[in-house]
Amino acid sequence: MFGAGSQYSIIQWGFVLGAVLPIPIWLLCRRYPHIEWLQKIHLPVLLAATSNMPPAQAYFYPNGILLGFIFMWYLRRYKNEWWKRYNYVTSAAMDTGVALSGLACYFLLQVKKIIQSCTKGTRLVTLD
Repeated sequence: MFGAGSQYSIIQWGFVLGAVLPIPIWLLCRRYPHIEWLQKIHLPVLLAATSNMPPAQAYFYPNGILLGFIFMWYLRRYKNEWWKRYNYVTSAAMDTGVALSGLACYFLLQVKKIIQSCTKGTRLVTLD
């Protein structure tokens, strides 16, 4: 299953990359200890986070990164009182909006067969 020439043989390279890629970051942190943002890079967490991303359209990722930057860096740093008061509520509102829009799309469009569940770009190709 994981041997040479198999479908999952590339996974073995993940172990090598996971062991080697943090070394340059560590060396840079040792060389430049005064650079604050360099100390906050944790490559295993970043790589694990990308593996948890759903297979979605490419424009979903920059939107999430932009919102994360705005809420977790800019507002937290420069509008801290607003962030302390409203960040949790804003996050819950965005999560609720996604859930409600998913339900609305299902009940309004798919139940009446206005659109099919497999539209262009969302059809999965499997080996079954």
